[in-house]
Amino acid sequence: IHGAVDLLAMRTDLDEQAREDLALIKNASTAMSNTITVLLDVARRESSAVRLDHTSLADLGAALQDLPLVPGELRVDLGETLTIDVPRALAIRALAPVVNNALRVADRAHVTARRRGRSVDILIADAGPGIPDAWVDSLFSPGWSGSGGSGLGLPLARRVARSGGGDVTLAERHNEYGGATFAVTFPGGDS
Repeated sequence: IHGAVDLLAMRTDLDEQAREDLALIKNASTAMSNTITVLLDVARRESSAVRLDHTSLADLGAALQDLPLVPGELRVDLGETLTIDVPRALAIRALAPVVNNALRVADRAHVTARRRGRSVDILIADAGPGIPDAWVDSLFSPGWSGSGGSGLGLPLARRVARSGGGDVTLAERHNEYGGATFAVTFPGGDS
């Protein structure tokens, strides 16, 4: 699909609408490719022996800042003393869809962390409208979206997190910024 779009985009006889359509097709195929890659990685991880990796939250925060995310103001305050017991790539794959959702519903999001027993919660708080009661039971249902998206982000993030012994949950329907807070939880603790 990417190759065909790139070849078509090289034509000089296309009008602006055709170019916009090609850009949409290319973006959609990129999203599908990323989803397939994540699902294959999760399947491979679930079928093989899990190797215990540790990722410092300082390293994770830097990696999160470098991701190509939805435009918006992203503040990351993960601290220096916590680690999670999963590879950085797995943590990023669980966090990215949640952060992108936060930036889609609000123009700013704040990522923090807290230790809870033998786990670390990475909290993604947005300044959006919050989560209505009617949406709570459907948030993690594949294909469901309250904002017109694909409905794959949160279910995929949860599946990836669970493959590493963690989870993705709704922590607060309405936070101090007015929006919602999601927790991406992994085994971990102090470094």
